Amino acid sequence: MALFTEAGDLIEGLVRLDGQPCPKLGFFQKRKLKKAKPLLQQAALESPENGAPYLMLAKVEERLGEHEDYLSSLQKSWLLEPGNLVLVIELSSAYGQLGKQHEAISVLIEGRKYYPSEPRILFNLGVSFLLINQSQSAKDIFVEMIEIEPDYEMNHKMLAYSQRILSGDVPAPNNQSDIAKGI
Repeated sequence: MALFTEAGDLIEGLVRLDGQPCPKLGFFQKRKLKKAKPLLQQAALESPENGAPYLMLAKVEERLGEHEDYLSSLQKSWLLEPGNLVLVIELSSAYGQLGKQHEAISVLIEGRKYYPSEPRILFNLGVSFLLINQSQSAKDIFVEMIEIEPDYEMNHKMLAYSQRILSGDVPAPNNQSDIAKGI
């Protein structure tokens, strides 16, 4: 645990788990991240049943632009803690960014078992369904989202967008940029 703590001290303020933007990295910040990486790798080996070192390692790898390593570390962490909400959101988002919507959906459906009404899981699931041309499933999710968060305007926009796709008024999206333009 000492390695994990040491790495945590190095990366403090450089990675975030709350979805907020991270600060830009300068030379010294990148150096701290690079120094923390082997510490977290070793911490993960010392605590193979603990997903936290893998999660923090993934966040370091993400900041360093090491996308394949980032995804691999997230997968390892999620396999240890499939009910961890942060991991469900992080891993499904990583899959989505890489265009692996079916994998994202799999993670989100598993996450729903633990958090059946979690808005972030449902919203991401709806978006992923749109991206694999399952507009009816997306529509059903956004109907549910409106029941959970009736005042969140984006839920209404996404429902309307899903309905326009189903009616043939607009084509199914190929990527998140298409969704942003379509709503």
